[in-house]
Amino acid sequence: MDSQFDFPIVGIVCRIDTILNGGIDVKIEGKILRKVEDSDLENGIVYLPSIVEEIDDFAFAKTKVKRVEFPLHVRKVGANIFYKCKELIACSFKNDDCDLSKSTDLFNHCYNLKTVVLPRNLTMLPRGIFTCCDKLGKVIIPNGVSEIQEFAFCSNASLKTVSIPDHIECITYAMFYGCTNLNIIWQDRKSTRLNSSHPSISYAVF
Repeated sequence: MDSQFDFPIVGIVCRIDTILNGGIDVKIEGKILRKVEDSDLENGIVYLPSIVEEIDDFAFAKTKVKRVEFPLHVRKVGANIFYKCKELIACSFKNDDCDLSKSTDLFNHCYNLKTVVLPRNLTMLPRGIFTCCDKLGKVIIPNGVSEIQEFAFCSNASLKTVSIPDHIECITYAMFYGCTNLNIIWQDRKSTRLNSSHPSISYAVF
């Protein structure tokens, strides 16, 4: 799947690829983006130098960013980087090997999030990655994912369809808690196992 958006990029945009002289005020330390200031997002576009390889925890938290495309040189993303970005609509990762292993609660409370293109080589969906994403309607989990951590899709009443690959090895506590309209497509139900401390699928997952 191409990581480019399939719709026009309009409104407030965050596209990270090259440096901008002036405009957006960002804090960079070494190769790490520490923080993007909310007050500067009104300028529309965020440009960062190619030296940036890592996005720190809470880097975009509570800002008005709407769409983000992370370029090839971003190799690692931290936790809660879009926490309460209530206007975020879409996000994609061009680097198929981008490390999301520490990206817990990545899109936590992104109420308007509709489209996410995850790294192709992702092997694990982090804890709470899509918690309270009210507009998220359909999720296709990358084929390489073998583990989905707890609360991954928690409290998404609008989520209607999740397609789970046949090689998923572990599903965990409250993964779909509060997803009242969900239809799960199990490609091979026998390949999944519950967290050993939660023997009931209805209790462990919902």
